[in-house]
Amino acid sequence: SPGGGYRKMFCNISGDVPYTNEVIFKRWIVSSTTGSALFTNRFGRIYAKHATLGIGNGGCEFPLLRFMDKFEMKDGTAYKPGNTVDGGYDDNITKFQAQRDPRFDFNYRLHNEKIGNYAPHFEGMGKVEDATATGPFLITKYWYPLADKPNAVYGKFNYGTPSLRYADLLLIYAEAVFEATGDPDASIGGVMTARQALNLVRTRATMPDYNLATYATARIPHGELSTDHPFRLAVRNERCVELAYEAHLWFDYRRWKRSHLLDKQVWILNFTTEPKVAGVYPPVATFKSATRVALQPYLFEARHYWFPFNTTQTQIYAGFSQNPGW
Repeated sequence: SPGGGYRKMFCNISGDVPYTNEVIFKRWIVSSTTGSALFTNRFGRIYAKHATLGIGNGGCEFPLLRFMDKFEMKDGTAYKPGNTVDGGYDDNITKFQAQRDPRFDFNYRLHNEKIGNYAPHFEGMGKVEDATATGPFLITKYWYPLADKPNAVYGKFNYGTPSLRYADLLLIYAEAVFEATGDPDASIGGVMTARQALNLVRTRATMPDYNLATYATARIPHGELSTDHPFRLAVRNERCVELAYEAHLWFDYRRWKRSHLLDKQVWILNFTTEPKVAGVYPPVATFKSATRVALQPYLFEARHYWFPFNTTQTQIYAGFSQNPGW
């Protein structure tokens, strides 16, 4: 399950290349630097807030809410954005986090939640230096527990991204078989069905098997079409969740040609928290209120799947056409 041996694919404190038997090809940072120097000078500049851990930069990469929404509830149903009054889960910390797919907790640390033994505290959206641009979240997939300034358990800290691993192969197989046949229960060579391949990935994460009825219900519209088969949605969502932050999504969206249909708005979670209790450490993560706010829009149209050719190139001869939309 996520954690334990699962994290060894992404980081360690032994100085070795992060690896398990699941990894087939590995993208590794070739560097003679490991330990605290690697954490401070490279990792910390991507994933760690200086004000949060006393290490890293003033800013760091952060997750977007619409992507986090893809992580289901433990029972396999969809996460519901919005507040309780509207039937959503955003202002319910139990549903927002504790009742989610275990991979949610593996990928993120929230307000007052421990990284190792240290609990970063965020006061509000962009209101103090401890807050990331989109809320009380840090990406922790490549973060070895206790590797931070307060605990200083660096060993020979190292991290890297798998280029290809077994779960990816299973999802490639599931997608390919379904797209070729239109049948989740079809197989190639009688090895396993597309549904069985998908469920192998979900089972390892302690998630329930794919259920047609669950995916037949309304999902969060984010590039999906009403004509999409529920199994297609399930496989694509699983790729987002299982392979989060492993440099696959950009290529997937290009392949699926759905980026121009996405909700072209960056959303943040503006929140307040219950006051800290004096003498209690770490404080308990409790949202007092949480509201989705549109931070800024972005532009992506169908023509942006391709760059335009230089006009002078397209004028070399009449048959050299410009890319669509340019």
